[in-house]
Amino acid sequence: MILSVLLTVASGTILNPMSGLVGMNEAKKVGEPLALPPKPSLISEKDYESLAKCAQYAEDGNPAMALGGFYSLLLRDGVKFTFDDDSLNAAQRERVECSMEHWNKWLNGNVFSSDDLGQPSKVTIKLVKSLPTGVRRDSVGTIFLKRTIGSKNSAPTFSVDATVYILERLNGLRLRDDELEQVVSHEVGHLFGLSDHDSTSGLMGKFKPGRPRTELSQDERESLTLYRSTISAMISRTSTMFKIGQRTDGSSSSESRGGSLLGTKLESQFGPKGIDFGTYIFCHGD
Repeated sequence: MILSVLLTVASGTILNPMSGLVGMNEAKKVGEPLALPPKPSLISEKDYESLAKCAQYAEDGNPAMALGGFYSLLLRDGVKFTFDDDSLNAAQRERVECSMEHWNKWLNGNVFSSDDLGQPSKVTIKLVKSLPTGVRRDSVGTIFLKRTIGSKNSAPTFSVDATVYILERLNGLRLRDDELEQVVSHEVGHLFGLSDHDSTSGLMGKFKPGRPRTELSQDERESLTLYRSTISAMISRTSTMFKIGQRTDGSSSSESRGGSLLGTKLESQFGPKGIDFGTYIFCHGD
């Protein structure tokens, strides 16, 4: 379950640091407008609304904000995961690491790492006695998620900060380690746009005590793949619309500003984040 998702708009001075390249402050929209395909069945309505808002930034002539948003939804450049030191023991940490390895496998890349590699995104796992105020009483876990997008020095900036809260006891019984692994994997699924559903199969269905599920269903895989393909297509279309990366003489730059379809860790090409000036809030849940 996701209690709230915040898309925080950051801003900064827009300059052109690359001599001879068309900067985003010089870019002019060309070609057809961005058009989103129908939402994949198991992707959250609110996440697709976020994607549509990012596409609107491109339509409004702000490619840096659009690309920053797309990159944040794709979780480009990897995610650092950390533990709340006081709440998880060694065995439970191993289960969290297994969950992250599952997601690395599903995304065909080293998206999650406990090492600090300069990732723009971070997720913290906490085991708690009670979930935060506002979470449904029958929930076993939730994720709080904030995405910050902006532009600085003519380039997109973004960051993602998420915290997963998991009950240490359910109905008076301590959560088993394999159940913990499922709940972590499920909540991380929301980070990638997957929604809750009522099926008893797959990772995003309802929690069943004593019957943990740690694999994505075929339907979940297909929705996730289609969603990430759509984001990557939006990145490509936005770059084409504004001729980003094209030299003023008409030739192409070797610099790539595209996203990673499969989530493989890429070397970050952008500078410091902008300054927060406002917040755009999405609230949703079961």
